[in-house]
Amino acid sequence: MKKTATMLLLIAFAYSLIWSKCSSHDAQTQQTNDSTKVGTGPQELAYVPIDSSLFAKPGEIQGWVNKFDDASIEAHAWNLWGGLTALTEQKYPVKDTADKYHIPQVSMAVFNTWWDEYEVFNPPATRAARTTLRFHGPRQAASAAGKASADVHSGEVMSFNKYSKEFLDYVDAHQFYYLKSLTDLKKNQVKAIPTDFEAKKSMMLKPTFIVASPDKPVLIPYWKGPSMTVAGTTDPDRPVSTTWTQWVLFNPTNQNIAPGTPFTTQYSRKDGSLHDTTLTQYEVVGRDYFYYLPLAPADISYIKAGNIFTIGGVSPDSMKTGDLALLIGCHVTSIEFFQNWTWQTYWWSPHPSKTPPASANVKPPFTHYDMMPCYYMIDKNKQPFISQNPYLEPSIIAPIVLYDKFSRGLGVRSNCMSCHHSAAFPTANMDPSPASMLIGSYIGAGDVQPDNNIFRQGTPNQRVQTNFMWSIILLKQAVTSPDGKDSLGIYLNPNK
Repeated sequence: MKKTATMLLLIAFAYSLIWSKCSSHDAQTQQTNDSTKVGTGPQELAYVPIDSSLFAKPGEIQGWVNKFDDASIEAHAWNLWGGLTALTEQKYPVKDTADKYHIPQVSMAVFNTWWDEYEVFNPPATRAARTTLRFHGPRQAASAAGKASADVHSGEVMSFNKYSKEFLDYVDAHQFYYLKSLTDLKKNQVKAIPTDFEAKKSMMLKPTFIVASPDKPVLIPYWKGPSMTVAGTTDPDRPVSTTWTQWVLFNPTNQNIAPGTPFTTQYSRKDGSLHDTTLTQYEVVGRDYFYYLPLAPADISYIKAGNIFTIGGVSPDSMKTGDLALLIGCHVTSIEFFQNWTWQTYWWSPHPSKTPPASANVKPPFTHYDMMPCYYMIDKNKQPFISQNPYLEPSIIAPIVLYDKFSRGLGVRSNCMSCHHSAAFPTANMDPSPASMLIGSYIGAGDVQPDNNIFRQGTPNQRVQTNFMWSIILLKQAVTSPDGKDSLGIYLNPNK
């Protein structure tokens, strides 16, 4: 109990640090159209949109869903991946930073030029300069670890959200960077936030990374699969990456490694205990197997402030300028049919079970990522459909995920659509604490419709459905406005 309570306090403190950092930035400098130009402030990234020709035609996706046409659905998901991961002419770190700290630059993918949540959900005048990777521990994973089993399986990944300009414009139009915009809707008993997204252009992503040294080989675990099959783990119910029992040797150097050279790593058992293992046989993979970004000092500062767990083989305290953030997973959503989003998720694999068609134009290293689309919640056999990312969902368990006979409260048996279709403000327990606000709020699997009882849970009036978005809730529900006059607590207890 002491360990769990301590973890909850640490998580809450980490979140308060993240928020205070992002809300205290200076006003954003004017963005240029050319990433090589420098304005009056720090050099900034220039937004690059996805090729809009990759989106489906009106009615096309709904036709695939009605027929359970998985071949067409998968082809579309690969098309989006090819567009999002196309490399741009922009480099990271930006030139000023790279020159100052002598960091080799790498080409940025399209999605990395988009806005993160700290830019989108801050008022325009206080948005941070777009020069930094604001990594943090995945919020749903941190909350699950803190409340469910703090002493079992430490979190190993970091992430941020990314949003297209059309989504940014949507947030600005409705001022969803203010908590008051949500509490006003709740006070007026509005059932859902507006749905006036710009069709076929509004997108959200959750890129997920681990950190590795640029000059030291390290064993990296990978999901065995294939696809959603749970195997090669010491904990089938909560198979987070620390429990995986197959590894590749990531060799970031150009130096040969003699056959049989021993390398040691750790893995965790079901009870959370850590154990060493030494391998002399392994597949060696180089930098060309990963999309990666070298870390600048500001990137590392955000990691240290916002992530309290170990990150892969490099702990936050030992991270140094130039360490490599390796992309190991990514959720992708887009608005393309009716009022639903498309959902697809990707994760790194040395040998993916699915491969993109040539027509998707997916280029290396992004061909080393497996994929699972999620365009429906119930499959053709009338059973709940499983679609989850092995790096993100396994850490989320009951009581975060509501228990049902199919999912058993396990993230590894969840569905992207079911979970996001249950998003509503405030969360079911109406708790402003980031460490526990999600308890009882996620429906793991099954058909979730707007009249589901979860939207009336914990409140006499229906909660405000947020059009499948958890980020707007997680970032705003814990916030008190700068003038101290607006917070969830004040809304719930106006006379205090």
